[in-house]
Amino acid sequence: MKKIFGPDGLIANAHPDYEYRPGQVQMAQAVMRAFEGRHHLIVEAGTGTGKTLAYLVPAVAAALGGNGRVIVSTGTKNLQEQLMEKDIPFLQSVMPKKFSAAYMKGRNNYLCLARFHRSGNTPVLSGLEEMDYFEEVTHWAKGTETGDRAELSNLPENLAFFSGAIDAAGSFGGIYQSAVFAYGNGIIKDPVDGDRILELQPLKALDQSGAFKDQTVAIAPIRATGGAPVESDPLLSKDIRFLFAPNSSNLDTNNPDNLKSLEAIKQLLQVSPGSTVLLRGHVDNSMVEEFRKRGGDAFVRQMALKAVDFSKQRANEIKRLLIEQHGVEAKRLDSIGRGWEEPLGPDHEQNRRVEAQWFTLE
Repeated sequence: MKKIFGPDGLIANAHPDYEYRPGQVQMAQAVMRAFEGRHHLIVEAGTGTGKTLAYLVPAVAAALGGNGRVIVSTGTKNLQEQLMEKDIPFLQSVMPKKFSAAYMKGRNNYLCLARFHRSGNTPVLSGLEEMDYFEEVTHWAKGTETGDRAELSNLPENLAFFSGAIDAAGSFGGIYQSAVFAYGNGIIKDPVDGDRILELQPLKALDQSGAFKDQTVAIAPIRATGGAPVESDPLLSKDIRFLFAPNSSNLDTNNPDNLKSLEAIKQLLQVSPGSTVLLRGHVDNSMVEEFRKRGGDAFVRQMALKAVDFSKQRANEIKRLLIEQHGVEAKRLDSIGRGWEEPLGPDHEQNRRVEAQWFTLE
């Protein structure tokens, strides 16, 4: 490793600004020993150590030494692009033996020709401004050699990702809900709704301004409002069963019990001026086994995401009525859809409910 990373090594001779760092050599040697001994290794190194080359060089050496292909898994696309566009090409010019490297991305990163041709016949666009994007994709699809969506750097990919439908493959909502289902309440206690984690307005403003049309905009989701997090323990959980028509998210406002429940929530907020209410929507779970018979576990997972969306629609209906008819401030209400994950029992009507949880500010 010193022949490569040393003060007079291959990298130093090829890079005029190279600085010898003993920590980088130590890390590279440790990674190389892990490859040779076929054991796991966890490395913690500070900024400036040169971690990327410290694991890439041993990985290349292991692959060239007959150990087969090496997979480098990155946590972000940005790091993946850095490796493929900068670090690996540099090593290919420095290492004494030739080696090759290739991207390995999920299929959502590539153009699907079948879906693209279908969309060309009957495109579904959310606004007139998307016509320009569709034309740009059409022009790109005719000439691209890889079909990699990363080539379309001008499209508002961040906005599409964060504002995607809850069951859209690859959208923030779909990934978030899938993670909730995967880990369950045993690890994530009372998970918040995905919409609470992000604020779309800055992304929409950037998209409409056109200020960054020729750049790839990277904006992390943020939470813009303050107050107590809804995942903290509630002061009071009030089980309220609002009556909905089957397969409907429209509340029956002619039912006196529904009106009393709305008034009860308003009274909770009046007790403590700074408190908030979380509306947790639920749906009946009686169709789960039928869904499993129709399409197996994959179909159950698909319908579970739809159940979350539908249960949130019910919670949002209660939220809307409290704001419009009872004068409750919107900032004091939050909603979440829990799908069929928390049934009360075999009673189908009891499972079609909205539960109100009351929180005081910390």
